[in-house]
Amino acid sequence: TALLTTALERRPDARPWAHGDLPPARAFAAHHGMRRVRDLWVMSRAVDTDPAITDPVAPQGFSARSFRPGDEQAWLDVNGRAFAHHPEQGRMTLADLQARMAESWFDPAGLILVWDEASGELVASHWTKHEPGDEAGEVYVVAVAPECQGRGIAGPLTALGLAHLRDAGASSVELYVEGDNEPAKATYTRRGFVRAAHDVMYVHTPARAM
Repeated sequence: TALLTTALERRPDARPWAHGDLPPARAFAAHHGMRRVRDLWVMSRAVDTDPAITDPVAPQGFSARSFRPGDEQAWLDVNGRAFAHHPEQGRMTLADLQARMAESWFDPAGLILVWDEASGELVASHWTKHEPGDEAGEVYVVAVAPECQGRGIAGPLTALGLAHLRDAGASSVELYVEGDNEPAKATYTRRGFVRAAHDVMYVHTPARAM
C-alpha cells in the first residue's frame, strides 16, 4: 500500500501491473479504487507436438522469405497498420527497429516476411526470437496487414516461425498476446498453445486506457 501510494503521488496516471490475475491482487486493486485496463496472456507450447510445422509453406498466392536489408520500411508500414491500436507495438519507429536488430539475439532468418505474389507487397511477418543456448524460443511479433486478415495467412505464418525456432534448437515456444485479441488467441490455440500466465494492468484515474 505504501509503495502504491508513493507511486500514485508521483505519477497519478501510473498503470501498475499485477503479474498473475490472482484473487489477492484483484482484491487489493478494488480496495484502492483501481480498475483493470489491459489483460496480457502468456501462452506456451512444445515445438515437437504438431505435425503441421514439419514442412510448413505459405498460403497459395503468397510467398515467404527471410528479412533482407532494405525491408525495414515495408516491415514498419505493415507492423504499424497491423498494430494501429496497440499501446507499444504500433508505435515502433525505424530507430526502434534498428535498436532491436542490433541486439545479440537478432537473426534475419528468424524474421519471416510474407509477400502477395500478385501485388508484390509485403502483407505479413512473423518475427521470432531465440537466444543461443536457450531452450525456449519466442513468437516475438506476428503482424498481418488489416486488408489481409481473415485470408488464412496467420496459421501458416505461425507454423513457419515455429519451424524456424525448432530448427534453431528451441524445445519450447512462448508468446505474449493481448487478452482481448480473440482471433490471435484462437490461432495460437489451434497451434497447440495454452495459457501459461495472465498479467493485468490497472489504472487509478479515468485517464485513457492504454
